[in-house]
Amino acid sequence: MEATGRPWPNGETPLIGREHTTLGIIRRPPTVAKGAVVDVVSTLGDWYADSGPLYQRLAGAVRRAVADGRLQPGTLLPAERRLAERLSIGRSTVIRAYDLLRDEAVLESRRGSGTWVAGAEPGDGGVRHDGLQRVAPSIGDDVVDLATASLPAPAELAAALRALGDGPLGDALLRPGYSHAGVAELREAIAAQFTADGLPTVPREILITTGAQQAMDLIVRHFTSRGDAVVMEDPSSAGALDLLSEAGCVVHTAPSVASGGAEPITEVLRRRAPQLVYLQVPLGPEGTMARGGDVVTLARRLPEEAIVVEDASLRDLAFDRDPPPYLAARAPADRVLTVGSMSKVYWGGLRVGWIRGAEKIIERLARTKARADLGTPVLSQHVSAWMLRRRDGVLAARLDQIRTSRDALAAALTELLPDFAWTPPDGGLTIWALMPHGTSEPFAELAHAHGVLVATGESLSPSGRNSDRLRLSYAPPPEVIREGVIRLARAWADFDRRTRTAAMKGPAP
Repeated sequence: MEATGRPWPNGETPLIGREHTTLGIIRRPPTVAKGAVVDVVSTLGDWYADSGPLYQRLAGAVRRAVADGRLQPGTLLPAERRLAERLSIGRSTVIRAYDLLRDEAVLESRRGSGTWVAGAEPGDGGVRHDGLQRVAPSIGDDVVDLATASLPAPAELAAALRALGDGPLGDALLRPGYSHAGVAELREAIAAQFTADGLPTVPREILITTGAQQAMDLIVRHFTSRGDAVVMEDPSSAGALDLLSEAGCVVHTAPSVASGGAEPITEVLRRRAPQLVYLQVPLGPEGTMARGGDVVTLARRLPEEAIVVEDASLRDLAFDRDPPPYLAARAPADRVLTVGSMSKVYWGGLRVGWIRGAEKIIERLARTKARADLGTPVLSQHVSAWMLRRRDGVLAARLDQIRTSRDALAAALTELLPDFAWTPPDGGLTIWALMPHGTSEPFAELAHAHGVLVATGESLSPSGRNSDRLRLSYAPPPEVIREGVIRLARAWADFDRRTRTAAMKGPAP
């Protein structure tokens, strides 16, 4: 009987994605050159510590190495006997692992050529995909995108461009065009929005950034060092995960505040004393709205020395009830930085985000930003200010639009993928679906081959514990969503057949 391993205790893990930690510092496993025969022992790491039968553990380790780019398309793997010798396991275990991965289209084999990572012939070029690229890659015209949680531009954007020429934009064109902290008109509009939502704010407490991703980049670079402890929810933001990985931080996780309440994450905060805390509140990463009492409890228990990032980018997209107060309204002003963006409600192409925080912190971050890009483009800032002054009308139309699309996705899933489990979201732009069996990374690859792009739970999970879940966007129009789910259902029928066939197979003779 094959041994089983033990999961990490307490629902947390000191690593990001698939990266190993040594003395608290994240180190990326080496990426294997395309066409080379892989050194499995160094590339797969401590695969034996996973749970389940050995062949499934080995297959899972190879699958993860392919998903996070350590094994590139076209990379040759050792022959079964050689790999068994290197890992000190039976050849039948390697055979079963390879068979499973071939059935999942993760590996390919040819007599005389060996076994290699699917997606390219041995020696051909391949592309490394990190978490953010896996959630929002470039796609072809014939692929339905159910991965990207971002709406197309609203009709008001064209009106904004027409209206601004004779107004403040015309005046701005007479100036050099640099604005390190952001144009005054936009900072005033954002401060007024915060104040109207119950968080009194003045323009000096606002820094305009080139999207929420740059906001997080500035915060991570300014407040963390390699080896620092960071606490975040699981699942979380692919962009934040990539930044923390690059910074070499050690991530500890807990269920999201919206889905698990305040207690799990406050316990992790108590034990880990992090330098940085990243939270998606009040509308959590899974589309669940946090309870007001949990936000208040969390605000009272935040660690005294930590910088807390409150990512409120999805806050306005709540469907049926008003969100609870901002975390920053309940916690000390010098500890919480609230991040927002034009991307979710308005349009991602504007590339405008912001940080709201104590004035002294905003001044320091503005100096850091100035060294990076001298300021966010002024044209986008003036368009954003025009749109924010019409927030109520734009938001009402957007909510009607995404409710219709949400209902279309829900109906298509119920009809075409009835074995998938999911919970209706309280807001946002996505539904998280639990697969009946299997893992999301190989299924997503197969779905892409069937012409539909989905985001995997693994690409959005610091611990990798959401490997059996998919995140499906309802940002596209209803007719596009239905076509995407039709393709997804075909992909699932193919995947289900392959995995069930693989499970019935015994070791090759």
